[in-house]
Amino acid sequence: MSVSRVVFALFLLTGCGPDGPPPKRVIAHAFAGEKRLELRKDLTPRSEVVETAVFGEALDIVQWKRRFAQVRTVSGKEGWLDGRSLVRSQDMDALKQIAKDFRDTVPMGHAKAYDVMNVHTSPNRQSPSFDKVPAEEQVEVLGHRVALRTPYQGPLEPAKTAARKRTKKKAAESDEPKLPPPPAPRAPALPADWKDLSRADPAEPETKKPSRGGVKNAVLLNKVQPLDVGPKYDDWTLVRTKSGGIGWVLSSNLTMALPDEVAQYANRNRITSYFALGEVVDSEKGRKQSFLWTTMSQRAKPYQFDSFRVLVFNTRRHRYETAHWEKELTGYLPIRVMDPAQGAPVFNLVLEDSDGVFWRRRYIFEGNKVKFRDQARVERPRLPTAPEDLPPLEMPDTVEPEELSLWDRVRRRVLGQ
Repeated sequence: MSVSRVVFALFLLTGCGPDGPPPKRVIAHAFAGEKRLELRKDLTPRSEVVETAVFGEALDIVQWKRRFAQVRTVSGKEGWLDGRSLVRSQDMDALKQIAKDFRDTVPMGHAKAYDVMNVHTSPNRQSPSFDKVPAEEQVEVLGHRVALRTPYQGPLEPAKTAARKRTKKKAAESDEPKLPPPPAPRAPALPADWKDLSRADPAEPETKKPSRGGVKNAVLLNKVQPLDVGPKYDDWTLVRTKSGGIGWVLSSNLTMALPDEVAQYANRNRITSYFALGEVVDSEKGRKQSFLWTTMSQRAKPYQFDSFRVLVFNTRRHRYETAHWEKELTGYLPIRVMDPAQGAPVFNLVLEDSDGVFWRRRYIFEGNKVKFRDQARVERPRLPTAPEDLPPLEMPDTVEPEELSLWDRVRRRVLGQ
């Protein structure tokens, strides 16, 4: 054998070529879904950290093992991480669309968090969280929506292969003839007094057989049927943080940043938005704002409020009072309020009637009174874009077949790399 053939064989066995081992094939694209993601050398949690990815950084998925993914960064570093911390391309597109739609949107009020709160990339409890809001820090409310509580879908779920059924191997047929089984024994004959044994003794009292278990045992014997609770929904709020990031938070973690003397009129209903309609000067309590707010009495509804109220401060009684209140509505955000500095405040509400027709109603706030001005028919307001609004993908983000050189094709053919 010549020396060149020996060298070529050594190259094939070691998997090394002129440019090193061939890169692994990219099976999907994804983005880092958390603020900082540590890429580890192996699957163990104490493995060496080879690289750190930041939120929104593009990553290539090259391998899946259970729920863990091996990814490659733009710089070529490869490492393992939890696949649930990755964001699909369509989720990132939805976030970019939200940022574009709400770039110049006037907030529907400010809210503060009860405790440390996660900001999610999509309205899903298991979706990646790219930011955290400290307790008592305020965020801007941009919109609301209801989402079905479902498991979070990662960028690429490995296909589940059906378990193979283990079949018993058939015994090899022998050439020798099989012996038949022995004949069954003869049945025993009846006793001679079988008729007398069948008669009941009238002198002997019939004893009642004890029942098998009481009421409690009977209940235990009956199989408990599971309760059919149906699908579960969550209320989500789209917020803008102090850093400018836009994401989703659970509405139950927020409370509107209104004074207690105003919020007490909500009567345990959830305030979904509020706006200032001007201010008055009180001799005892100084400057006081007049507010328009919307509230929701039920949870997990496809609309955003079922009542709105205007509260004004009475300078004679030195307290807040209701100037206008409408209930049992089907209302949608956003709400448009004209700047009070430009004259008497005018606000627009979008309401749905019992026939499913949407109307834009215009009100004017003059002094301490609210007057209806006019209404016009409009289209249904569009909710903030979310991943479930986009068409589903059977295999998300699958890339085109890669072009390999002759050298790489030989190595894969021989070594299976």
